[in-house]
Amino acid sequence: MKNIIKILLFVMFVTPLSATMTLEDSIRMYKGNEDILEIEKLISKNIDAKNKEGYTALLLAIIGEYPEIVIALIEAGANPNTTFSIKLNTGWSKGLTALVLTSGGRDTEIAKMLIEAGANGNSTFTINYNGFNIKNGNALIIALMDENNTVAKMLIEAGANTDSIFSIKINEYTFKGTALDYALESENTEIIKILKSMSTTE
Repeated sequence: MKNIIKILLFVMFVTPLSATMTLEDSIRMYKGNEDILEIEKLISKNIDAKNKEGYTALLLAIIGEYPEIVIALIEAGANPNTTFSIKLNTGWSKGLTALVLTSGGRDTEIAKMLIEAGANGNSTFTINYNGFNIKNGNALIIALMDENNTVAKMLIEAGANTDSIFSIKINEYTFKGTALDYALESENTEIIKILKSMSTTE
């Protein structure tokens, strides 16, 4: 199991995505990979079927870094709002979603497709992992933490709750506040401007 920080904040897709393909063709690209068998097994039952750990094919494809399969599953109608939890010896998390996993990545196409497919940007999660803690987090917070303003702007435009209060604790660093508070602290001038303009028009 990859550590939770890496799952949330890693650069997920480093090459441009090609034109979309059928689900069968996308799976065929990765034949021979061990976790592809698990994805195929789940799809054969139901596109949103879960394995014993609570993962759907969509979540496994995102974690396994199979962008073509992710796209094919979204286009085939996979539920983008399935939540899952992770339990490790050194910590746990709950309430994670496909959108949370992709909001910190550098390729925005997957996050965009998830949002267009109805992914809930206001779904909240909690992480308590080896000195890394987030409470009441959401996809927007992950995008801001990774300085992914493109996804952050998409989430805001899609109606992300910018007033919700979340907290972060990473070793000695602590923070509690809203998305605007975090943007101010991290000196993210682009997001500061957007959020302040929203408050003046309300």
